[in-house]
Amino acid sequence: MITSLKDLIGLKIAAIDDEIGKSKDFYFDDVGWNIRYLVVDTGKFILGRKVLISHYSFKQPDPQMNVLPLNLTVEKIKSSPHIDKKMPVSRQKEMELAMYYQWPFYWMNMTAIPAQESTLLRNMWTQEAIDEKNKHRSVLETHLRSYDEIKGYSVHAISEDIGHVDDFLVDDKTWKIRYLVLDSSKWLPGTENKLISPAWIENVDWTRNQINVDQEPEVIKNSPPYDKNANIEPEYEIELFKHYGKSN
Repeated sequence: MITSLKDLIGLKIAAIDDEIGKSKDFYFDDVGWNIRYLVVDTGKFILGRKVLISHYSFKQPDPQMNVLPLNLTVEKIKSSPHIDKKMPVSRQKEMELAMYYQWPFYWMNMTAIPAQESTLLRNMWTQEAIDEKNKHRSVLETHLRSYDEIKGYSVHAISEDIGHVDDFLVDDKTWKIRYLVLDSSKWLPGTENKLISPAWIENVDWTRNQINVDQEPEVIKNSPPYDKNANIEPEYEIELFKHYGKSN
């Protein structure tokens, strides 16, 4: 099901045996545009560090019941590797989390590797191996970005700004970001929200807080409107892709 990420912010985060806080943010990778981690606001429950949970530990979110359940215990989360809340998340920290929770190394595309080979690869990542890799910073470059940060970024069509990012729509089974929701009301009064696929983004200027799309403003303006109260149906997606001259 395609779900609004905005609707998942502020949900109660339920471990197997107790609640641990609320959803504060989501981190995604800016290469494949996939949700990678939930950032949990634990309040006084776990002080002084950032709590990240991979989507591999999510159960089915239920915005109606205001809860996102996990397949982890409270103790497992409390004993997880320390991540400084004031520092960016390094690849080394991602490796430590993955080894602790037994999550796949998504950056190695391990979903395409047979299970027995995945185990062998995981066993290779000892602390000594991580320390060795740390000598080569490019290997450990992370592409994690904050949903909270990119929300509000301006969207620039070929000749002018056309709106700003208002939301992400994600597949809540794979956690792939399917669409960015574009709010054009400030630039084009009376215009409904529009959808842009990450695949149609030319580039993101992270220093200028701007997403560049290789489309004319009129094309975006005349694209099929997005109704947040309606499900995204295959017929709508076909119409959307056809309008932009894209294949799906």
